[in-house]
Amino acid sequence: MGATQVEPIGSVYVKTHLVHYFKMNRTDPQFKLRIPVELKETLDAKADENSRSLSNEMLKRLEVTIELDELLAVSGGFIYAAGVLANLIKENQALKSERDEFRSLVKSEFSKLLDERIDLLESRLLSLPGSSFGKAVAKTKT
Repeated sequence: MGATQVEPIGSVYVKTHLVHYFKMNRTDPQFKLRIPVELKETLDAKADENSRSLSNEMLKRLEVTIELDELLAVSGGFIYAAGVLANLIKENQALKSERDEFRSLVKSEFSKLLDERIDLLESRLLSLPGSSFGKAVAKTKT
């Protein structure tokens, strides 16, 4: 059995049969459901996207809302969960800012150390007997 094709009257389907093939057996209850046309069209599109029947799409969405209710009940409710999420977003932004400051500091310090090391190597090369390095450096600096 499949869903009965019904013509919409106004913005509400007068008759819709939900027949479940997946995760349901033939003894599971069936019922008529009035649903606005726009909502049914949206659910049909989502069912197609998810490769499900309309019935299975509706069941999955109902199951998810029940799971969310249970999760929110444990977590202190939607307002609490939204507050936690907002705090996590702020923390994340603060950590990104700290990371960027740290990277900038590391680059600056690395650059200083590199310059010091280059200066040390240049001075050692200049101090070598018979070194022509000093003359080459003097030419590049002028």
